[in-house]
Parts: sequence; structure tokens; C-alpha cells
Amino acid sequence: MVAKRTPVERLRDITQCIGKIGQFLEGRTFEDFTNDAMLHDAVVRNLEIISEASRHVTDALKAEVPEVPWRKVADMGNWLRHAYEKTEDAILWETIQAGLPALDAAVKRLLARYPSSPH
Repeated sequence: MVAKRTPVERLRDITQCIGKIGQFLEGRTFEDFTNDAMLHDAVVRNLEIISEASRHVTDALKAEVPEVPWRKVADMGNWLRHAYEKTEDAILWETIQAGLPALDAAVKRLLARYPSSPH
């Protein structure tokens, strides 16, 4: 049986996935993102993981970074899984470009406060 992951481990998952997305898209354009199926799917999978991990962060931790739209982060995964045919690449691209850096910074601030805590 696999041990349950702590909220801090989930925060680490979020930053790791943001880092992967950054690596995948480094030097790439919106057109690359939309036309390269493997690239697109890799990015979307990491967005899904970010969404799922966010659901396991405690309300107390979330309250420490109220600028993060936690509900939207969680809802993103539902869109990607259940309304994939309605998901627009332009919205994903904007989320990646504008939203992920802010989310990454906020999560890293939390991780600095709780580097090894099971919180």
C-alpha cells in the first residue's frame, strides 16, 4: 500500500509540474503547442496533476497565499478531463504564460515556510 502524500508533498508536485511545463515549452511558440500532439498532451497531463495536487492542499495552507485562485486551479482539471472537447488552447496558453509563474512563486513561498513539515 502506498503511503498517503502530505499537503507539502502535493505542493512539491505542483512546482515540479510547473517546472516540467516550463522545460517542455522553452523556446516553443503557441503554434508549436497547438500543432505538436505529444507536446500538447505532456503539458495538459502536467496541468491535470497540478489541479489534482491542489485539491489535497489544506485550507490552512491555501489561506496563507490567498492571491492564488485555488478553486480555479482545481476546476482546471475537471475541464481538461471532462470537457476536453471544449477546452481552448488559447486559454490554456494564457493560463500557462500568466497563471503558472504566479502559482509557482506562491507555492515556493509556502514550501520555504514548511520545508519538511507534514502540515
